[in-house]
Amino acid sequence: MTTQHLALKKGKSGYMNIALLKSALMIAIPVTLQTLFFSSKGLIDLMMIGQLSEENIAAMGVGSRALFVATILLSGVTAGGAMLVAQFHGARKEKRISQSTALTWLMTSLFAIAPMLLFATYGADIVGLSSGDDIVRHLGHQYLTITGISLLFIAYSTSIAAALRSTHQATLGNIRHPI
Repeated sequence: MTTQHLALKKGKSGYMNIALLKSALMIAIPVTLQTLFFSSKGLIDLMMIGQLSEENIAAMGVGSRALFVATILLSGVTAGGAMLVAQFHGARKEKRISQSTALTWLMTSLFAIAPMLLFATYGADIVGLSSGDDIVRHLGHQYLTITGISLLFIAYSTSIAAALRSTHQATLGNIRHPI
């Protein structure tokens, strides 16, 4: 049963369709949790580093902005792949869904490597765009080099999550791997 089918049926409680509400919650809860976990990374970093020096906090703040820009780049690539997956899902082409998901993961991973290399090579210069303090630049470079590796994991998780959402499988208790 599709959500469109559920929306057309008038529920017992008038315009409030309980089946549609349950269906929406089954999708909304996992997507909300993923977004919450994804967004809380910077907050967790700040809480862990908050006990350190001002330079450490400044380096993490500047570095996390650069990491955020890279993450937005990956989200854009993933959104493009999600559109392909949704189209193939609508056409019921299962093999093409798997191929598109794998291609999205590959492309997102390739796009993750570029900022990773930039962070490792030019991290101090990137931090230097926002801070002239040599200590902050050095610490920010270290932060970007270490956290830049997480972009590969972000590439994987966003690609899979986008494929699951595009195939209406991002529900509690009904998640299967789309590759």
